[in-house]
Amino acid sequence: MARSIKRCNEYIIERLNERIKLEDRLIEPLDINRAIKLNKSDRELIRKAKCLSPQGLFLQEKAACFRYKSEYYFVYVGTEKPETPNKNQDRSYNDLIRFSEDKGIDDEEPENKIKFGWTVLVISELKVAVRSSVTGSEIYNALGAINDNYYDADASHNIQGFFEDFHVYKIDSDSLLLEQSVKSQKDSIRYPDISRVLLLYFLDYNPVNNLNFEKKTIEIFYTFAYEGEASIPFDNILDSYLSFSWKYSFLDIYRCLERLFGIPQIFKLYETILPNIIFLNFVNKIEQFISWKPKEEDALKELLNVIKKKSEENVDIFNGFQSVKPKISLNFSEKTQDAVVIYSLRNKIVHFNPEKIQLEESDWNQVISFCLLSTYLLYKKYGEFLRLPDSDQEELTENI
Repeated sequence: MARSIKRCNEYIIERLNERIKLEDRLIEPLDINRAIKLNKSDRELIRKAKCLSPQGLFLQEKAACFRYKSEYYFVYVGTEKPETPNKNQDRSYNDLIRFSEDKGIDDEEPENKIKFGWTVLVISELKVAVRSSVTGSEIYNALGAINDNYYDADASHNIQGFFEDFHVYKIDSDSLLLEQSVKSQKDSIRYPDISRVLLLYFLDYNPVNNLNFEKKTIEIFYTFAYEGEASIPFDNILDSYLSFSWKYSFLDIYRCLERLFGIPQIFKLYETILPNIIFLNFVNKIEQFISWKPKEEDALKELLNVIKKKSEENVDIFNGFQSVKPKISLNFSEKTQDAVVIYSLRNKIVHFNPEKIQLEESDWNQVISFCLLSTYLLYKKYGEFLRLPDSDQEELTENI
C-alpha cells in the first residue's frame, strides 16, 4: 500500500503545533492542510520507499534502511561528530555514500542531494522529534504568516531545522551489506542487517569510542563489519562496540559465543548421519525432540579448540590474552585453558561475587580482542551452515 503524502505532512505540522501549544495556547496553530511543496520525484519517493528494520538507539537517535527503486539507503537520525578519527583510509571505496546537506526541490539537482521528499519521509516514518531547544514562538514566527497552500523552499528548510538532524546514505550496490542480507519470504525484498550497517556507520562516519578501544581492537570490529559472516549476531557486536562498560562489552561478545555452544557436537552428528534437511533445521529438531543442552564450560573449551591454531596465528592478540589470564583466574597455572578463564570472567560478572574484578583498560582490550577474534573465526568456520536458504527462512521461523 502506498504511503499517504497528506498524512505524512499532517504528522509534521501536528508535531510543530504541539510545540506551539506547549508554549502558549493563545498562539494560533499552523494550518494542518498546508504542506511542504514537493516535485514528482519527491512524491514518488514518499509513496513507494519501503522502510526496513527501523531501530531506536540513544534518546531521540534512530536508524533505518530504506529500499527505493531496487536501491538501498541508510538513514541516521541524530547529531554526527565533525571529525572521523576511526575512518579506514585504506579502503578504496565507500559502502555508505553520504548525501549532501544542500537540499532543494529542483529536478536538475544531482542525485546525492537531500531533497524535501527525504525530509517528509524520514520525519514522518521514523517519528523524528522536534528539537528540545526550538520554541513555539520560533516556529510561529517562521511559518505562521504564510498564506500559500504550500511551504516553499525557504520555509521547508526551516521546518527541517526544527526537527532533530538526520543524515542519508546510499548503500553501494556492490557492498557486502547487501550481499550478505536476508531475503523476506513475504515480499522478496532483501533486508540489510541494520546492526551491521550501524557498526560500519559508527566506525567510518560517526566515531564513538566510549571505552577507549585500542587500535587492534577497533581493527577487529572493522573486520566484522566488512568481512563478517551474515549469521553473526551483529546486534551484540554493535552493543559491545557502543558500550559504556567494559564488563558488558565483554558479555555481549560472550553471548555470540554462547549461541554456538552446541554447534561443534551437533555438526559432528549431522556429518555422520547426513539427514535430508539443512543444518539449522536439524539443530531445531534436536532442540524440539530431545532438548539437549551442552555444559557451558565444556562447550566453550570445544569451541576454542576448534580454532586454536587459527587464534595462535594472530600472535599479538593471542599473546596479549595470555598475559591477562593470571589476573582473571585465581587458580591460574600454565595449564589453565583459555576457555576456563573466559568462563570464569563471565561468572564473576553475572553471579554474585564479593571479589571485585581488577582489570585495567589495557587488560580489557586484550580480553575483548581475543574474544572478538575467536567469535569471528568460529562464525567464519560454521557461518555457511548457520544461514538459511531463502526458501527455508519462513519454515524455520514458524517451527521456532
